[in-house]
Amino acid sequence: MKEDFLISIKGIQTVNGQKDSIDLKTVGSYINRGNKKYITYREFDEKNSAKSTLTVLSIHDNVLTLRKIGDATDSLVLEAGKHHRCFYHTFMGVIQIGVFTYKMHYDFNSDGGNLYAGYSLDFNSEFASKNELFVSVKPKNDNLTGDNKDVKNSTTNKD
Repeated sequence: MKEDFLISIKGIQTVNGQKDSIDLKTVGSYINRGNKKYITYREFDEKNSAKSTLTVLSIHDNVLTLRKIGDATDSLVLEAGKHHRCFYHTFMGVIQIGVFTYKMHYDFNSDGGNLYAGYSLDFNSEFASKNELFVSVKPKNDNLTGDNKDVKNSTTNKD
């Protein structure tokens, strides 16, 4: 995988009025094939840097599919105005979650772009959380400075 793009991801989750966020900056690949877009990057285990999970975001016909491929493979399907059921692996086993996407928009070209998705998660048809996903993709260049220089994975949790 040619890692020639800087990928910034921010996720915000609200549960019972309490917000939690995570920011991830990494390098990865971006492919724009007409109406299909693919963003691919690796997330490295904080305790074992030799262990990683491949994440693939694919966008096609206003549907965002987020796949994580590692010890287990999980998929999350986001489509504005639609409710999807997905299976997700946890340390306690596989659970079924519902995903309702209330808003999604994106703007990509050959140089990258931005994506926003607002969605809710439910377990057994009971509301669990409201979530927002922000993704920015731009070409990596030799002029990166500060926190963006030699980025492998940089994650920040915020309350």
